[in-house]
Amino acid sequence: MITGWILSGSERHPLFDEGLPDMEVSACTVTTAMDEVDSAELALPASNKAARSLLHKNSVVEIRDDGTPVFIGDIATVTQSEDGARRLQLDGALGWLRCIAKPPFGITPASQNGPVARFLAAIFEQYNAGIGGGPHLLQLGVVTVTGGVTMAHNEEYTRMLDLFQEVRKQLGGHFYVTYSDGHPLLHYVAAPSTAALQTLEFGTNVLKVKNQLDFTDYASRVYATGKGDGDQLITQVATDSTVEEIYGRVDYPLKADGKTAAEILAQAQAELAARKNPLRSLTMTAVDLADLGLNYRQFSIGTVARALCAPLGIDAEMMVQSVKRDYIHRENSVVTLGMAPRTLTGMLKEECLWLWSIRR
Repeated sequence: MITGWILSGSERHPLFDEGLPDMEVSACTVTTAMDEVDSAELALPASNKAARSLLHKNSVVEIRDDGTPVFIGDIATVTQSEDGARRLQLDGALGWLRCIAKPPFGITPASQNGPVARFLAAIFEQYNAGIGGGPHLLQLGVVTVTGGVTMAHNEEYTRMLDLFQEVRKQLGGHFYVTYSDGHPLLHYVAAPSTAALQTLEFGTNVLKVKNQLDFTDYASRVYATGKGDGDQLITQVATDSTVEEIYGRVDYPLKADGKTAAEILAQAQAELAARKNPLRSLTMTAVDLADLGLNYRQFSIGTVARALCAPLGIDAEMMVQSVKRDYIHRENSVVTLGMAPRTLTGMLKEECLWLWSIRR
């Protein structure tokens, strides 16, 4: 059963309850995604008495499924129709980091340039101090990404969410949010570690498959040109004859900043590696076996599932990238999985992303 609550300061008030006649909810969807701000959408009919009270940005909305928190966030928009019904758009807890800015030189050099876990802990400490307590507090969860982070001091205020995106740009990995005791936990992981208990197989629980190749950024040759140490231009060419024979010749000019012929060639080869294979996407529509009462764990972001599709020769472990759950019409829920590149038609080493959308 789905329920909703308004958290304001230390107070907690019911917003909707699927089982009560004067607390109805007519729509409730929650979208969670790796590296993105979670979101939710609620539709509350005019008969919902709690919805008549003032809802404002400082109020936090918590959504629970059978007593377990599945979303915590604040109100982005409230739309009221002529009959008194209200529709709410909600932003997840990660979006709270857009509300507090890091002041100039607001983090000590020891934290700003050092292990990433220490840097994130300093960000959380400063955020929670700035937010002043209440339901908007954030906690740092599991951090498995290693390495150091370097942040240049600046003389301007910086949104803390932008700092998190810069960390990911430097070190890779993935951010996602879970909940513990009603509090959001932000995790930063190098790779998923939990396996889903379901196998997705075409002809069994997979109903439909859509395969697509995207050649928008494809190139078989990269012409890199740079000035080197002097005024004379240096041009180096990186070519992959195998992909060119299969997909055809496409040239890509690159302005290189290398100082030697070897450096410019290395840049050309790196650019070619990023462009020589088309992006492949694979969309699957499937049944979630957990909804049939079978002993399977529901899909959640950051977990890994095995996917099989004999007609396309697919047998791969894939990470859940996003989940859109419809808690009123659960058969309309969608899960999207993705994985790192793999071999295309047994001949090429792809740098692509496989996307699987699973309708639950």
